Amino acid sequence: MEIIVLRTRVAVAAIVALAIAGCSSSAGHSSASTGPASTSAASTSAASTGAASTSANAPSTPGSTPVTTPATAPATSPAPITADQLAAALLTPADLGAGFAKAAFRNSTKPLPCAPAGSPPFGQQAPTDLRAGTQLINSAQTASVSEELRVYDDVAHATTALRIGSAGLACRSGKLYATDGTSVQVKIAKAQDVTTDVGGTKAIAWDTTSTQVDVLFVVVQLNRALVLFSFVRDPGTDISKLPNALAVTKAAVQKIAAS
Repeated sequence: MEIIVLRTRVAVAAIVALAIAGCSSSAGHSSASTGPASTSAASTSAASTGAASTSANAPSTPGSTPVTTPATAPATSPAPITADQLAAALLTPADLGAGFAKAAFRNSTKPLPCAPAGSPPFGQQAPTDLRAGTQLINSAQTASVSEELRVYDDVAHATTALRIGSAGLACRSGKLYATDGTSVQVKIAKAQDVTTDVGGTKAIAWDTTSTQVDVLFVVVQLNRALVLFSFVRDPGTDISKLPNALAVTKAAVQKIAAS
């Protein structure tokens, strides 16, 4: 899981590029926040697999040599998934409502919140070359939403990546790292299973709080893909002016599934 913390005019805003989002209705980010989260279909389609053709023997006539078709025709290779396809399936400012604008998406080399200093970042522990991310910022509300879509070779690799990300948040107190190298100490609430709320194969959320920044992390597994979300705000931000985190996550998952 990539985590970047940026300085803002009010406090520190943490920006995370991963596939986790939303929390249960008992968590502050989702229960108190309101706002529409629209869904739109991605402009490109995902890879498909071809079916092998059935075999058949051509009828023979007297004196002729029977012609037999192959038992199975070569299977069509799945069309490769491109970075453009992944990017088209991500959230846009229009999906979040007024006030949000797209910003540069950046990965971090910092450890996960619960990992010791110097530990490898999530991207090194669960690498994949097939990924895309987006960063959406609401400067007026000192808040941001980030999303990263990572596709692995198979479901097993995606499950392993989810386990690695979960372990990196399995503590009661951890650190988020700022771009200038400083860190913010945060309290981390117990992981919540939000699969029924947002969809996907498996979805887990963590609410992290501090006097400087509040971040809701959500990771959603979609078969062999992970979608990593972070909902970041200044502790003093009026969350009623921000979109509902669970609704945004659910809409994002549906958008990816439709692409």
